[in-house]
Order: sequence, then structure tokens, then C-alpha cells
Amino acid sequence: AIDTVTVGTGATGTVILGVGGDITGAVTQTDIITANALTGNTASTVTLGGNNVITNLSAFTSVGGFTLNDSAGGLNIVGTIGTGAGAINITTAGGALSVQQNISNTGANNITLTGVGVDVDTTTGGAHDVTVSTTSTGNINIDAGTGSLTLQDEGTTEKALLTTTGTGNVVVAADDVVIEANDAADQIVSGGETTIAPTSASTNIDLGTGAAGTGIVLDSGELNSISSAIVRLGDGTNTNAITFDGAFTSDAAFASNFLALQTTGATGTVTATAGAVDLSAGTSDVVVRTDTGGANVNLSNAGNDFDIVAVTTGGTASTVNIADANALTVGTVDTLNGIVTGGGLVTVASTGALTVAHQVTNTGGPAINLSGAGVDLSTANS
Repeated sequence: AIDTVTVGTGATGTVILGVGGDITGAVTQTDIITANALTGNTASTVTLGGNNVITNLSAFTSVGGFTLNDSAGGLNIVGTIGTGAGAINITTAGGALSVQQNISNTGANNITLTGVGVDVDTTTGGAHDVTVSTTSTGNINIDAGTGSLTLQDEGTTEKALLTTTGTGNVVVAADDVVIEANDAADQIVSGGETTIAPTSASTNIDLGTGAAGTGIVLDSGELNSISSAIVRLGDGTNTNAITFDGAFTSDAAFASNFLALQTTGATGTVTATAGAVDLSAGTSDVVVRTDTGGANVNLSNAGNDFDIVAVTTGGTASTVNIADANALTVGTVDTLNGIVTGGGLVTVASTGALTVAHQVTNTGGPAINLSGAGVDLSTANS
């Protein structure tokens, strides 16, 4: 176990833990490391969870898991970080985590990166790709706190990438997400699900062409830089309203299974009226949950194009209004069946055929209006 280590006057030196894997036992610590840089190559697990004060994390390789906690108010990852079959956990408290080189592992192991802001930086040290990647069922977890996740894209060649090459998920907690999508390349690629949700309470999410706001803002190019069969935006804890500020036309890789939108609170509305939301390229379904606050759902732009929809407002007196430019099915998406609200008006209108494959319910006096080029109520669950 490592006791107190301070390297250089004013901590200007480097701590080297192992060369060529010559440390075979587990590396732990009982006190702190204070240094300008940390580097190493071990044949073991490395767990450095103390209140370390480190400016730069240089190249580090371990056979097992790698954990580093930094309390210096910001940490730069300036060398490649890799493990074999081991999880990677890197945290800096009180400042941003700047990822300037590749981070990867193998097996069913997660990579977790935490800071007040996480910046995947393709420019420092010269333009280059920076990739954070897992294999098998390993997840990538980004916790940017009250800061932003920033994925830089310096043109047609240099990319900042989060990628799970197996079936792992990408999970992002941040109060804003900036994806510098300067070309058509995907920058978040998940073999499982991609989830983006805020850290702070009552944070809005604005989407689509012309998206603008004070919370998470993802324009059409940023949304289409996500390649994932399931995309989840928002949560039932911190997300206020989700609004498509303008039109959005997805590509075939965005939410090719379904798009899930979730909010909380009475003002946590979900709205797509300013422009059409066209998910037809991936024949994508949509599931909307406002059930923790019971807010209205208004996806009434006539140009919207979904495949199957399911909505719940948690049984509150909230309105649900959905329009579709082609055929539409009210069915099961993400285990949610049909459309369920309380004492609120329900309107579902499709230009093509409307199939009601699961229940549409409300309570009290408000009407339920269903219209299309034929309305099919013949299924067993209608």
C-alpha cells in the first residue's frame, strides 16, 4: 500500500508505478499522492481512491481494474489508459475531467468518468482521434455533474467517440451535452442503449432544428450523431420539459428500436409542435412518460412520423395529443401498453390507418378522439 507521496517542489514531478508490468501484487494506498503526473504499467489491479492531488494522468496500463480519485479540482488524461478484464473508474472533484487520449478495456467491465464537466478533447497535443471504448457488455458511464459533456469533432478526420462495441450502454448524466458534429460520423455508438439525462433538478431538454435553451440542448445534427437502437432522453427525477424547438428527421441509426422521453413535475411537458419529428428512417417507436408529475403530452405536429406510440401521464388530468403523417399504431413500447391518462382529453390522429393495439383510457368527462384513414379496434388488447 502507498503512503503519502509528494514528488518535486510544489509537486512538479512524476510518480511511476511499475515498468513493463513488474508490479504483480495489487496496488492500493493508505494516504495521498501529490504530483504533477502519474504513470505506470502493472500486472495487477490499481486502486488509488484517496484524496490525491494530480494534474496529469499519463499512460497507464493494468491487467486488472484501475481506479483513480483526484481532488485537485481538475485532471487531464494525457496518455492512453487501458486495462485487460478490469473496470476503469477515474474521478476528479471540483473541476473538469479532460480526456485527451484513448481509454479502453475488455470483457464485461465498465468505464466510469466523473468530473464537473467531462471534455473529450481532440485538439490538445495536436489534432487526433480520442476514443473511449468497451467490449462485451461493458458500459460507459459519464457523470459530468453540473457541467457539460463535450465531444469535440475537429473536422472530417478527428473524432471524439464514445463506443461500446458489444452490447453495453452509454449513460450520460450532465446538465448540458455538446456534440461538435461537423460531419455525418456518429460520435456516440452504443450496442445497447444510450441514455442522456440531467444532474440538476428541473432541467429542460431542447431538441431539433434551432434548439436553444439553458439546459440540455441537442440540435438535429447532434441527435443524429447518436447510433443506438434505444435512445432515452430525460428521466423521472431531474428532467423538466422536453421540447422539440423545430423539426427533426432522424437517420436510420438513431433510435432504430425506440425513442423514450421522460420528465417529472407538473411542468414537465413533452412537446413536438414547432416542427415535424420524423423517425421513419429507423421505423422508430416512441414512448413518453410524464407519470411522476402528470404533465401534458403534445406531439400534434401533422408531419410527425412514428411507428408505434405509448404514453402514460400517471393517471393525472393531463391531455395527450398525437398526430402522425402516415399509418400509426397505439401499442406496446418499452413494456408500456397503450395510452393512459386521467381526466384529460386524448386525441390521436393519423393521416394513414390508425391501429389501436392496446387500450386508450382516461377518466371522467373528457373525450377520446381517434381518427385515421380507417381505425382498427379489432385486436385483442384494444
